[in-house]
Amino acid sequence: MTLLRPLLMLLLLALSAAAQDLSALAKVNPLRSGIVALADGGLELKVALSQPVPWRLRLMDNPPRLVIDAREIDWRGVEALAVVRPGVSLRAGAFRPGWSRLVMELAGPLKVERAAMVTGDDPRIELVLAPTDAASFAREAARPDLPDWALPEAAELPPPRKEGSGPLVVVTSAICTGLGYRPAATRPATCAMSETRYAPTWSAIARNRAQSTTRE
Repeated sequence: MTLLRPLLMLLLLALSAAAQDLSALAKVNPLRSGIVALADGGLELKVALSQPVPWRLRLMDNPPRLVIDAREIDWRGVEALAVVRPGVSLRAGAFRPGWSRLVMELAGPLKVERAAMVTGDDPRIELVLAPTDAASFAREAARPDLPDWALPEAAELPPPRKEGSGPLVVVTSAICTGLGYRPAATRPATCAMSETRYAPTWSAIARNRAQSTTRE
């Protein structure tokens, strides 16, 4: 029993370390990653990682771009990769809680010929893109996203009201003490002593002021 207890402690520590590794961010190894232009006008992308992670990819249009979502990759270091055509630019960041995103803008329409998350001793994302026509790319990019991934539609808001076009609301209080600024009343008995009036618009105020300063 004396020997068994230290062994159990070592086993628990090992399991705890493994659990932390599984929940940690995957790191990019830029020295083993790269972007290569292919002879057919396509592109090969390899992103070496510290560990495999759940991921997905899709194509988007306007402008053409490749999007990789992963749970979760710390993309720091990926900016060091030299982007070659038909790639245009590369950017990365957080996308949603627990997920990060890598976006490669493309010079023209490309299709995904091969995509894999390689596991084992050398985990990495491997992608091969090949040229395609604009219509085929547009159809692929127009595929609806999963319901839980689609961005909400933009809300329709009324146009902002121009300054001075509506009534001016003036709130007066009967509890002024003459001692300068005082916080707004919050008790019902005090609030009942306040009143709200609607004053004329700024244009009406200006006209009234002009009349009051004109002498006959």
